[in-house]
Amino acid sequence: MCVAKTVAELVDVTGLLIDALSRALAAIPRYGIDAFGRVFSGPGLAPPFVAVKVTRSLFHTQRGLNIDDRARVRRQGGGVIVNLLPPEARRLGSRARG
Repeated sequence: MCVAKTVAELVDVTGLLIDALSRALAAIPRYGIDAFGRVFSGPGLAPPFVAVKVTRSLFHTQRGLNIDDRARVRRQGGGVIVNLLPPEARRLGSRARG
């Protein structure tokens, strides 16, 4: 886990590209729905910023997560988990569906 007081520090400790991270952060609405369908309603992101490396083995998902056609993670009893998108969804496309 990496903790940073600024976006620049987060770039330093994670090795992320500053332009890509800045664009991603700027695309998060303060209130509303982003391009991935995640719902935001609050004061927005603020320091400290925390980053973790996520791998499939971390969650032990064997076959991956069950996602819908918009890459939203499905709940076992129906519906979707708001603001949770599996990292492999974009890479795997339709094969990521459970």
